[in-house]
Amino acid sequence: MRRRGSVAPLAAREISTPVPSRVGPYEIVGRIAAGGMAEVYAARAPAGDSMPRVVAVKQPRRDVVDERQFVEMFFDEARIASMVASPHCVETYTLGSDDEGRPYLVMPLVVGVSLSRLLAHGGAIPPAIAAEIGAQIALGLHDAHRATGPDGAPLGIVHRDMSPPNVLVDVEGCARVADFGVAHAYARITRTRTGELKGKLGYFAPEQIEGAPVDARTDVFALGIVVWEMLTGRRLVHAKSYVEAYQALAIAPIPDVRERAPHVPAELAAVVAQALRRPPAERFADAESFATALRASLPRVATAGEIGALVRERAGIDLRRLEELAAAAAGAGSWTIDVTALPRIGASEESTRLGARMEDETQVSGPPRFDEQRGVLARVRAWLAQLFA
Repeated sequence: MRRRGSVAPLAAREISTPVPSRVGPYEIVGRIAAGGMAEVYAARAPAGDSMPRVVAVKQPRRDVVDERQFVEMFFDEARIASMVASPHCVETYTLGSDDEGRPYLVMPLVVGVSLSRLLAHGGAIPPAIAAEIGAQIALGLHDAHRATGPDGAPLGIVHRDMSPPNVLVDVEGCARVADFGVAHAYARITRTRTGELKGKLGYFAPEQIEGAPVDARTDVFALGIVVWEMLTGRRLVHAKSYVEAYQALAIAPIPDVRERAPHVPAELAAVVAQALRRPPAERFADAESFATALRASLPRVATAGEIGALVRERAGIDLRRLEELAAAAAGAGSWTIDVTALPRIGASEESTRLGARMEDETQVSGPPRFDEQRGVLARVRAWLAQLFA
């Protein structure tokens, strides 16, 4: 931790944009994360504000703020997340715009790490801990699925991007679903065009990749992949194209957990296999049922203390920097800490392992428009079916 202008930067790699001193009325103390579209900062809320003193502020990057579709999606994320009340979803406190007109949203500052980094730091997670993290994620999804608007009408939220980078696990042993940026809600202002794909290819349910209607069971399938990967320490699907994803998720057999991790109890493996059944009707009816089954599949599930201990064991450097940020935000003075200055993970590891940077997973947003390309899809399906018959 350093005071501005005192000690050399922490950065192990250059960050292209400087850390701002303020975003709206929030005093910025450091950067937590930087992605291709948005950045997240640790901040100090104004004195007398109704929200906690220490918060996180998420804001789109300057180079994308002029893209109207992205800004609309950013606002949609805030509106949707603000209507989801759950201890296992990252809360949105408020939404605003800075002096330049750039939008931002304010959230809790979670002292923890993404599930992708937790996996990258140590590979497979012990079954009892993986089952409990999976159950907590499922409960967060269930709360989102049943969320209603101010008029009491169901919002019809489906996350559609359930993947390890979009889960935060904190030092208290709590897992939270984050980033509803591609969530589908019938009440949202920016409507997804018919047949448009959004999300990460390696976590698509079969109906999602085929452009069919999605519902809560679509998120159950994606979470099934996440639990499979926690238990095995490997990627289930490493797809870089639509055809590769379609072959793996809709045609080829999905390997049982125990084929890659024989130590996993059979009952737990069976629960994961049910979540990964291709026909939606054969999966769990809702995410809450999946959570119940995960917890019931083992003699005991992990305690919050055991999960928190694993987070500290695997992500000590990450956490120390976050804790410095939280302490700086809670106190006084002018600080700047750049937590994005972390070493790249898994640069020399084989791409099928979870050590590969999951944040770089192929992201799709746009065509194919399936209503216009059914003939192409039918030919691809026939070709893959013949190849893997």
